[in-house]
Amino acid sequence: MRVALRSSAIGLLAYLLLEPPDFTLANPNASSAAEYVRLAYFGAILFSALSVSRPAFVIPVAVYISSTRLLVEEISNLQMSTLDIRYMLDMALWMVGPIAEVSAQSETFIRTRSSPDGDLPVTIDDASSALIRFESGARGTVEMARMAVRRPCDFRIEVNGSKGTLVFDYPRMNELLYGDGGDDPGLYGMRRIRAEHPRHPYADLAWPIGQGIGYGETFVNQTVDLVRAWSTGAWSPSFADGLAVQAVCDAMERSAAERRWVGVAEITDALERSPAIHTETTR
Repeated sequence: MRVALRSSAIGLLAYLLLEPPDFTLANPNASSAAEYVRLAYFGAILFSALSVSRPAFVIPVAVYISSTRLLVEEISNLQMSTLDIRYMLDMALWMVGPIAEVSAQSETFIRTRSSPDGDLPVTIDDASSALIRFESGARGTVEMARMAVRRPCDFRIEVNGSKGTLVFDYPRMNELLYGDGGDDPGLYGMRRIRAEHPRHPYADLAWPIGQGIGYGETFVNQTVDLVRAWSTGAWSPSFADGLAVQAVCDAMERSAAERRWVGVAEITDALERSPAIHTETTR
């Protein structure tokens, strides 16, 4: 139990360090709330470090994280959404392989936000989607919406093939839906797998079977992988993987702006020709 609690504490500490508060004060009436988010962050870092050895200190950290999430909408005059199309593309590249070309659309519905200094232009998209062609010949679609009321952090990915189907739904992150094309035809539907048995990756590092893990523990898993690969430097995902995701995002932006199919090679070739860009991957 103490190992699990310490793992959760390490996950919260990693989350705070990797995701410091970043917001625009667009509501002058929320200045006190913004000051709380900014100053209490340092206390949360201290308590999360202490909670590694004294798990009880994790309580104020959890209160800080929960309260700041609730205050973001008031501070920024913008509905908070942690849904990001890059996460979906990263998963698609990992599961299906490199993307060859995309045809995208993107729109910003709310063009300005009020602030003490007047209206501020909104420079991010509210909704985007794309048709995708993978280098393997597979086809895909991807969609992101920041205006999805009552769905602030839904993330779903589905892969269909000739031999089966896989579905992952973030709100049920401990489960995987699996359909095997080789099953008896009478067993129509999807099989629900609870990935909590110690035989599943990372499950032996977390809570006892049946308890599941949360968002914070995923940062513990990430830290474990980084530390284990420290001696060789063969990290996965690598900066090259991140660059591949960003190239697809850039191709989507160009496609939406120019209303045409855009090959990812248009982006990567331009990077290779740039004298300021140099990437090296260690395998």
